[in-house]
Amino acid sequence: MVSFYTDVQEKVFEEICSIVGKDRLPCWNDRQYMPYTKEVIKETHRWSSFTPFIFRSYNNITTFVFKFFARADASILGHFIPKGTKICANFWAINRDETLWENANEFNSNRFLDADGNEVNKEELVPFSYGQSVYDNNFARIRVLACIK
Repeated sequence: MVSFYTDVQEKVFEEICSIVGKDRLPCWNDRQYMPYTKEVIKETHRWSSFTPFIFRSYNNITTFVFKFFARADASILGHFIPKGTKICANFWAINRDETLWENANEFNSNRFLDADGNEVNKEELVPFSYGQSVYDNNFARIRVLACIK
């Protein structure tokens, strides 16, 4: 994704080199000194939605798995949802929702930074999953940081 935006790629590279140098690989603790790189990763997750739905594979057959069920009768935007209804979030739709994200269909590497370059956390970002059963997202973030090594 970032390869389409060479200016963003160069800025990430410069930030990593300024913190890590060229004699070692980045480590988890380096992330706190690389705000732009962290925010580009977040925007890449939002923009690409590489896990738009939850799928599981059994015996080389990929099937759609409903991970969540309604625990009680509910109403969402006027639609009745009975208890036990299978629930699936469309992460792509959430991450491209114009009511949540300004210019949602555009890649904006500064979306998660304020005017002073400080990190802005937005709970609307759903890169991996949602709900109480979400594993600690630090594991996934560590894996993403490892990929930039």
